[in-house]
Parts: sequence; C-alpha cells; structure tokens
Amino acid sequence: MNRDLRSKMQKIERVCSAIEALEIKLKREDWFRIWTAAKGHEVP
Repeated sequence: MNRDLRSKMQKIERVCSAIEALEIKLKREDWFRIWTAAKGHEVP
C-alpha cells in the first residue's frame, strides 16, 4: 500500500472514530473531570 493511500485511510479512520465519539453520553460532572485532566487545571 502506498503512503498516500495509507494516509487517506488513516484520515478516514479518524473521522469514523470522531463520529462514533458523538454517541458517547457524559454527565456534566464527567465532562468537567475530563477537561480538567486534559488541561491540568480546573475550568476557569
């Protein structure tokens, strides 16, 4: 498989993963915990 095709397939996989992520249901508290963990500080 050439690099261009591999790159396009990886992009498609990332888009598919993002679409699947839209189905995740989070409570507001869980969302803020994830945000805090990602940023390293609480929401301003």
